[in-house]
Amino acid sequence: MNKNKLFFIVLFFLFLVFLFLFFNYKLEIWLFGGIVPLVIWMVNKDVFSGTKWFEKSISKEVVKPFVPQFVEKKYQIKKKETEGLNEIVKLCVPEPNQNVLLTFIKQLEYNDEPWYELNECARENKIPLFIHLDWKESVSELHYSLKNVVKFIMNKEIELPDYKLFESNFLVNNEWDAYKIYDDAIKKHNLQLSLLVTGGDEYVLIIHYVKDLKDVGFAIAKLGYKHRYYE
Repeated sequence: MNKNKLFFIVLFFLFLVFLFLFFNYKLEIWLFGGIVPLVIWMVNKDVFSGTKWFEKSISKEVVKPFVPQFVEKKYQIKKKETEGLNEIVKLCVPEPNQNVLLTFIKQLEYNDEPWYELNECARENKIPLFIHLDWKESVSELHYSLKNVVKFIMNKEIELPDYKLFESNFLVNNEWDAYKIYDDAIKKHNLQLSLLVTGGDEYVLIIHYVKDLKDVGFAIAKLGYKHRYYE
């Protein structure tokens, strides 16, 4: 249930309790048993519901690009994992941080998901590269992961959508595609996101400059995946 609706249901219940105590019990009973809980609940609306009293409402249009909005391509090229990983590092990681990852790739023994092994190395070296999300992750997970990568690439923070506008925990549903919304936001700074279509119940994405879209697509193809992006 929507947290805001639940808040008002509880508020109504507390109000009824207050009325009952007010008409049936002495001052100290309805004061501490009715007024105090009611006031505490009302004062802490932002804690219990996630929104403040009289908070300015924002049009649903802000968060409603209907899915699917993406483009999905499969390039007919030979699978070459080493080349693909090298190219992704060079396209998505600032140059001063590339050497440690390129060195790791040279000695990497591949499994079914070479991007995952590379990402573990990147994480150990505090280099945000692949964003790996479960299909049921909340929008806030995307928000903070993407915020971290963008700050690493640009060496500054940029304005991103308010993830609290989404009334669902899911990144994609029949009303919106959170990836499209965040992609639009970072494109204002010449960045965009690309997803690796792994075929699993997960989302794997990278952030790169808009001008590198085609090269990123070929790099993803060399890993054996389809490339999904937003126009």
